[in-house]
Amino acid sequence: MSDDKPLRASTHELTILQEKLQRTGAVALSAVAGMGGVGKTELAIQYARQYEADYPGGICWLSAKESNLAANIVQFAQLHMNLVVPQQDFRGNPLSLTEQVEWCWENWQPSEGLALIVLDDVTDVGNCRQLLPKANRFRVLMTTRIRNLDSNIEEISLDVLSPQEALQLLTKLVGEKRVEKEKIVAEQLCKWLGYLPLGLELVGRYVAKKPLHFKADTSRHLIPIHESHNTNDMFLFVSLLAPLLLICIRIKVKSSTQLQMAISTARV
Repeated sequence: MSDDKPLRASTHELTILQEKLQRTGAVALSAVAGMGGVGKTELAIQYARQYEADYPGGICWLSAKESNLAANIVQFAQLHMNLVVPQQDFRGNPLSLTEQVEWCWENWQPSEGLALIVLDDVTDVGNCRQLLPKANRFRVLMTTRIRNLDSNIEEISLDVLSPQEALQLLTKLVGEKRVEKEKIVAEQLCKWLGYLPLGLELVGRYVAKKPLHFKADTSRHLIPIHESHNTNDMFLFVSLLAPLLLICIRIKVKSSTQLQMAISTARV
């Protein structure tokens, strides 16, 4: 998991998620749903960190977008629990991957206590359903762009930030003094980024690390100004930034270093 600060820090959302996942009597299934860039994965990371003590049975984080989720579950059990997953049943018949996954859930270590299974970026709940654990000691948290994933899965929907929340996030990233000095332009930047937490994170961290200032031109574009570059160069920079940002959000780039590398490559 990343050590960066999470993009969303809503105590309300974390509390609701905790309430849904701590219900007893059956396997609790919850999903954080929303469009790309609203902070679904970051909220799941924050939840896992904040409530780690509530899961003495461990926390398992898996990418559900990868084609072979079953193989990843078996591999997790082998690498992190030192389980020797059987390839055959007691009659000598080969076990399918799905059967091996079921064996892993039944022999999960530690053998007692609640365990949290996070399936990040679910695109097809049908492929996941047959692989889910059945014992009520498990809690399953999914992140997905799909709304109304399944009637049996309780959903928490995330939307883009409000203008006020977006400005607060940008302020945390670049500093209160800087935002107050150029508040109108900061508000315009938030709007230009569609109030997406990930977009604000990428640009905010980049701006925070560079002596870069923004001004608004007559055509309402944001033009970055840097002492070591002329205006024409920086206008090219901002022209390149918009499509690069959209690409970064779609491929879920969360590192400002990766964004800077992409920008530097584009400007060469």
